[in-house]
Amino acid sequence: MNLRHHADLDALKSDIDELFGIQATWLSKAGQTGTLTGTFSFIEKEIHTHSKAKQASQIYLDTVIATFCVRPTQCVCEEGDTLQIDGVDYLVLPFHKGEFETVLLLKVTQQKDHNWR
Repeated sequence: MNLRHHADLDALKSDIDELFGIQATWLSKAGQTGTLTGTFSFIEKEIHTHSKAKQASQIYLDTVIATFCVRPTQCVCEEGDTLQIDGVDYLVLPFHKGEFETVLLLKVTQQKDHNWR
């Protein structure tokens, strides 16, 4: 691809972010923070049920898998960082930086004492 194609794709991603994008707050494991603009979408939502033999009750864990797409030049995230989107903290899962768009895989649980293990 030539420079013109790169410029066209960058402009297209910028237009998409302007029309559909939202801002997310990035928090690294080291404590750094920043703001990212990108497009956010849900992939799936699952309810996992766990039970322990010595207990009569069960623990219900809601897990949401989502993506947040950003321009690679804007992506400072690493695996294990956190993105806060609309007041919800998402864990950044392993991802690969793309040439034109980086798709961050995210995970969130609604169980407040869950430690991401």
